Amino acid sequence: MTTQVYWRDFSGVLQAIIPNYTRLEYARGVNNIGWLTMELDPAKFDTSLLRLNSRLEPWRQVGARTPYLDGETVFFLKKWGYKIGSSGEEVIHLKALDALHLVDNPIVAYAAGSAESDQTDYADDMMKEIISHNLGADATDTARSLATWMSVQAQLAAAPSTTKAFSRRNVLAILQELAQESYQAGTYLAFDVVYTSPTALEFRTYTGQRGVDHGRDSGAAVVVSRERKNLEQPAMWEDHENERNYIYCGGQGTEAARAIATAYTADAVGLNRRELFVDARQTSSSDGLDAEANAALFQHRYRRTLTGSIVDTPGCQYGVHYNYGDVVYAEYRGAGYDAHVDAVSVVVERGAETVTVNISGEATT
Repeated sequence: MTTQVYWRDFSGVLQAIIPNYTRLEYARGVNNIGWLTMELDPAKFDTSLLRLNSRLEPWRQVGARTPYLDGETVFFLKKWGYKIGSSGEEVIHLKALDALHLVDNPIVAYAAGSAESDQTDYADDMMKEIISHNLGADATDTARSLATWMSVQAQLAAAPSTTKAFSRRNVLAILQELAQESYQAGTYLAFDVVYTSPTALEFRTYTGQRGVDHGRDSGAAVVVSRERKNLEQPAMWEDHENERNYIYCGGQGTEAARAIATAYTADAVGLNRRELFVDARQTSSSDGLDAEANAALFQHRYRRTLTGSIVDTPGCQYGVHYNYGDVVYAEYRGAGYDAHVDAVSVVVERGAETVTVNISGEATT
């Protein structure tokens, strides 16, 4: 495997291709901001390229296959400086954040009760409305708009409908909550900002999985297990440690006049009843308050999970048989789970590559 880093300015114009670096590491996690670090020899690198928001693209090649942009994203340079490397030599060390950090920059800059901050819609379409109004073409303050560089995928109405109020809140946090609410209602929902060309990005949503379905019933299953020697450190848990199964959710009003919604599981009685209060005073409708209560119940649910790390074998290679965001079928102790490849990290140091692929699967019954 080889990985070259394409270095572009913010607008996407290629500045350099970097095949030789002391160390390269990058990581992506579904619905979370990823990062990239790189160490370079100061004597062999044009330091005039070190500019805020330069774009770095890790193009990975497996054998004779066509190189591909790993993770389908670009990384924006945020930090750089000089340090002593692991071998005692001075290096330029830099850190960049993936394109998903762009949705962490804005808040919902609209008043409570406005159409832009209080909505009922399909969860995936609501995400796109939030992006369009706060950093896309529909932003009322054009200084906030990134529409020149980032488009928004067409609405798909693929996730369950929900009601939510979110005035003045961080955009990324809202999207993460909507993904959880959709999952609670039975539909896996992911979002990302992806590379579509050297000069363009697009905000997208995904249902089912972030990538390709290689699960048990897909017809193209990728199976991982200890027996196949491609699953390491599997762990299966039934976890009630942080469970909260009776939710009180407070809306608008004060004291006895405050609106309260509840959500709870059937077994939230006696010794097993574990309560939590959620402040949702920004929510004015009863439907929205119910949605917030149910979202908190889901967030604090007990979990039956399988986790582990995939390792390469001839029939199960990262970048060949599966990729970031895909679903694979994981087996352990007689149980099987369709598991999401939701976290990948790659380290390349002095020509040697180490890939860590983490999976997570959760029983639904």
